[in-house]
Amino acid sequence: MPGSANGSPDDVFAPERQERIARLVEEYGRARVADLASRFGVSSVTIRKDLVALETAHRLVRAHGGAIAIDRSRPELSFDIRERLQAEEKSRIGAAAAALVQDGESIVMDASTTALSVARQLKTRGGWSQLTIITNGLRLAGELAGHPGIVVLMLGGRVRWEALSVVGQLGTEPCLSVRSYLNQQKIPQVLVSTGATEFGSEFKEFPWTIGWEPDYIAEGRLFGLQIKQNQAGKKI
Repeated sequence: MPGSANGSPDDVFAPERQERIARLVEEYGRARVADLASRFGVSSVTIRKDLVALETAHRLVRAHGGAIAIDRSRPELSFDIRERLQAEEKSRIGAAAAALVQDGESIVMDASTTALSVARQLKTRGGWSQLTIITNGLRLAGELAGHPGIVVLMLGGRVRWEALSVVGQLGTEPCLSVRSYLNQQKIPQVLVSTGATEFGSEFKEFPWTIGWEPDYIAEGRLFGLQIKQNQAGKKI
């Protein structure tokens, strides 16, 4: 971090100091509490209070020993960073959403940090005997796994580290197990990764399910045609 700030640190009031801190973090990407305290001639406690205020104003994200910049140019912030943003608002949304859930229902939840807040409120509420949660969120599934009265169903696929989620559902059985429910609720089931013919021949009955791979029969015909045209006499 550059040298000491211009002027006496005693002349820097909290709003001005916080603005300078925000600009430093934005410029250099990160800052340590110890460095900021030395730069502005205040205690580490004061700097931590500044960082709390700046995080509340969505100017930066607090991290262990300091703060890091919010890179708004990235298509998606990491899960841990997003979890810290607007935490109070997400907690209120989570409480309101959890209050609408009734025992015996099956709920589909995504991998967002807001959905994680809902999951935590469901745990706090308790008293469940038969609640089913279908999710692609790893953190959400871990939050609810083993909780009395709650059954967690995970959708298989590829793990995305940014969102700690599973995308591109893999396999016929996992996709078929939730297809009827998702279509009844008009929830898109997209990028289904399976070559089973059910996902191409039953689109009128299940319009909300969309695969992206050709089915096995179509693949077999194409391979057979390729071999017949280019490798006559070969056997598989």
